[in-house]
Amino acid sequence: MKYIVIPEPGKVEVKEMEKPTLQKGEAILKVLYGGICGSDMGTYKGTFLYASYPRIPGHEFSAEVVEIDENDYGIKKGMIVTANPYFNCGKCYSCRRGFVNCCTGNQTLGAQRDGIFREYYSMPIERIYDGKGLDAL
Repeated sequence: MKYIVIPEPGKVEVKEMEKPTLQKGEAILKVLYGGICGSDMGTYKGTFLYASYPRIPGHEFSAEVVEIDENDYGIKKGMIVTANPYFNCGKCYSCRRGFVNCCTGNQTLGAQRDGIFREYYSMPIERIYDGKGLDAL
């Protein structure tokens, strides 16, 4: 499958990688649309302090669930979804107060962890949100 990577500031490449395989507790998402935000631009320009290289950008997106096991979250194959891009610890002061984007160990998609600018992405089910009928665009 194709993906976009920023190998270093000012450079973008389209490359190929294997499609992810379904793992327990995760869903395979077919990325439909991705938004380019300020942190993606900062990663490209080399001005976003939290980015490291090479980095696959992207954390604002819509996707279709294409593979998933039964789960307690109500997420099913065929749903149009988005997801929480913050991989927070859940234990620090900020997380305990509900400010997961301020987590001291946060790893945001497209910044500290590779993002979704690829054809398919494997996402933990508990991070996925049903689009509830919203258009993917």
